Amino acid sequence: MSFDELQRDIEEHIEHETRDNIDRGMTPEAARAAALRKFGNTTRIAEDTWSVWHPAWLDRLLQDVRYAFRVLSRNPGFALVAILTLALGIGMNTAVFTVVNTVLLNPLPYPDADRLVWLADAIHGPDYFEWKARSHSFEKFIPYGYDSAPIVFGSHAEQVGSIATSDEFLAMTGARPERGRLFTAADRNVILITHKLWTRSFGSDPDVVGKPIRFNGHPFTICGVLPESYRFALPLVGPGLDNPEIEAYIPEFLDPEDPQIQGALLTVVAKMRPGVRLSQGAAEIEAIQADIVGRDRNIIRADMLKLRILPIQERLVGESRRALLVLLAAVAFVLLIACANIANLTMARAASRQREIAIRAAIGAGRVRIVAQMLAEGIVLALIGGAAGLLFARLTLGAVIQFGSHAVPRLDEAAIDLRVLGFTFLVSTVTGILFGLGPAISMSHATLGYGLKEGGLTVSAGRSRIAVRRFLMAGELAVTLVLLVGAGLMVRSFWRMSAHPSGFAPESILTMKVGLSGPSYQGSQAPVAYFDRLLARVGAAPGVSAAGITNVPVLGFIQAEGIQFPKQKRPGTIYRSVSTGYFRAMGMRLVAGRWLTDREPSASVMINESFARAVYGKYDPLGRRIRSPNSNPGKEPLATIVGVVADMRYAKLDARPAPETYVPYRQAIDLHSVDIMVRTAGDPSALSGDIRKIIFDLDPTQPVYDVQTVEQALAGSIAPRRFNLLLLGIFAAAALVLAVVGIYGVMGCAVAQRTHEIGVRMALGARRSEVVRMVVRQGMATAAAGIAVGAAAAFGLTRVMRSLLYEIAPTDRPTFAVVCIVLAAAAFLACCLPALRASRVDPVVALRYE
Repeated sequence: MSFDELQRDIEEHIEHETRDNIDRGMTPEAARAAALRKFGNTTRIAEDTWSVWHPAWLDRLLQDVRYAFRVLSRNPGFALVAILTLALGIGMNTAVFTVVNTVLLNPLPYPDADRLVWLADAIHGPDYFEWKARSHSFEKFIPYGYDSAPIVFGSHAEQVGSIATSDEFLAMTGARPERGRLFTAADRNVILITHKLWTRSFGSDPDVVGKPIRFNGHPFTICGVLPESYRFALPLVGPGLDNPEIEAYIPEFLDPEDPQIQGALLTVVAKMRPGVRLSQGAAEIEAIQADIVGRDRNIIRADMLKLRILPIQERLVGESRRALLVLLAAVAFVLLIACANIANLTMARAASRQREIAIRAAIGAGRVRIVAQMLAEGIVLALIGGAAGLLFARLTLGAVIQFGSHAVPRLDEAAIDLRVLGFTFLVSTVTGILFGLGPAISMSHATLGYGLKEGGLTVSAGRSRIAVRRFLMAGELAVTLVLLVGAGLMVRSFWRMSAHPSGFAPESILTMKVGLSGPSYQGSQAPVAYFDRLLARVGAAPGVSAAGITNVPVLGFIQAEGIQFPKQKRPGTIYRSVSTGYFRAMGMRLVAGRWLTDREPSASVMINESFARAVYGKYDPLGRRIRSPNSNPGKEPLATIVGVVADMRYAKLDARPAPETYVPYRQAIDLHSVDIMVRTAGDPSALSGDIRKIIFDLDPTQPVYDVQTVEQALAGSIAPRRFNLLLLGIFAAAALVLAVVGIYGVMGCAVAQRTHEIGVRMALGARRSEVVRMVVRQGMATAAAGIAVGAAAAFGLTRVMRSLLYEIAPTDRPTFAVVCIVLAAAAFLACCLPALRASRVDPVVALRYE
């Protein structure tokens, strides 16, 4: 029942009593007066009854909210500026929290995801079976492996990423077929495809289940299609496997009696038993592994197997966790600056509302009531800004996902959910309280008599209010400096990475991958013959300066003739099988010796500078011999080092060069998957179609994929750093703009409120230049304090960014110096405009100002 309905009920009761009195013989006027006397004070009774039904605080809250909307509607300019400022700050926070929520807070999309554990980046096959047999803390150990292979059906061929695993993996991840069925332990040569592959390559064929295809050169039958919602969201280990797309699953069941399992390295996910803590499981696995190593001190096992027992989500996120938390803190700083700006605007409006507040106090409004009204206005304003910020976040989230999908795991899953909505509401409410509380308390302490006797709309601000506003201005500058230093350090890191010599000339190089499969390419000679023909045709194509190939890099330990390494310090190397044209196509630099040829008369290799330093130090490596990855110990001769090339940073621009060994591709054991490098005379992208056609004409069943320029590949290798740099740079730029606007607003209001004082000074003989210096000096004194505090804070806070930087210290002095100078210059410019306006004050007008 509403209050109006209650009053109508009271009126009906009085009318009924009045009619009864009339029936008793009274006149209508006397009858109503008697009814009113009998009932009592209707207004008080109505209010008392209403307060029993509805709490008074709720009624007052609704009144405050309605009044807040009326106040904002009377000041549309202020409301618009405040809402846009809040929309920017809250929207940025909502967008970043949406990413944090998806990547760090939301569990993996699998049943019992909190029980999934990562054990090590590589596990030896025999160790896996022993762990499986001896462990009591883990329910399952499930191996899985990644492969990129061609899938061929009819005349169509394309390369797809696949996972080879067991049916236990599908059960663990909660897979359910959309069509057909999942594979079982009894299945062989069946393949399970994703919804995306089904729609893209098979045209959503409803009869796709049961169709024969060739996968990686072998016959397979499609057994089922996974639903669109199913995702592979587990870590993969290996070069270039940061975030590959998985579109097929094939059954693979390991046999402990298989001789190949002895040298196999497996990727394994473990599932803890219910109630088992991670520390218990970790202690058990460490004890089992220590026993294995004690019985078989295989140096390769001890070096390559490093236990990293942690929740699977933590392993998947990796370094992204620290970067996202840094970005979340940075965007919170932007919101603090926005709050300070709105607080300054609100305090500026407080001067014009002193008379209103004084009248409210004079008619009985207590201090708590006035503070509550001011807070209601702030919260209403913040909630409107939060709604606009939510829209801003929704519009920008797509761009964030598109730009950072290869930099942050699971970013493509980011979406605004109930947790994000709750976060936005909470941030909006807290923001309204933050920027509304200070002005509310300040206005509640206003002198009643002073407010009532002032007739104008503007009065001079007290010293305390000016001090508060300058404190907020200094705080804005301090927070802005922290953000600018963080962005500056990221820029310096990015510049250092780009300025570092890559060891080759990446311009005008087109790269693509070709994977050979099928019975025509069995053995080692057929792939060599294929690539001989391919290199000859591509090299002769118009616009091609040089062409070469390299196979998938192989990791191994260095074995050098006459050198015995300490057991725990055996250096590793990356083996690349390459053609002669590879060096020319990549634009590599020869440091010593000669280039390899495709037809070396004896076993020969080249090494890079890092290899030479790690193995031979200051001695000349030319003519020395090492074990090739393709040779059999004791059966084939050692390979002679014929040349040394400059270190090359190709896979990751921000990685330190590792020792590398280059072997002629004709000596390679496995040449089924290669990278083709083509140096062009013009734009490399313009030749991609011609090169594709040449490869298609050689064999249309072998797909070409990952076609891009080397410059694009290098840019992709530092995608996480570029993503962090872009967002932190945007936040720092927004903070700088807000801070400059805030300084301008504070100084402008200060000048406006000191117009009478400035007029007096000028009437007494002060020159315009002296007025300008006075205003600028006071503004820069506050700015200097803020910059000093910000520099001290940045000196401590930027240390958390250490892992995000590249060859730059978190306390890099040039960065700090440049940022301080830039911020001081911006503050100076922001102070100059109000100072110039102050110098143009007319003393006659100013003396009548109040």
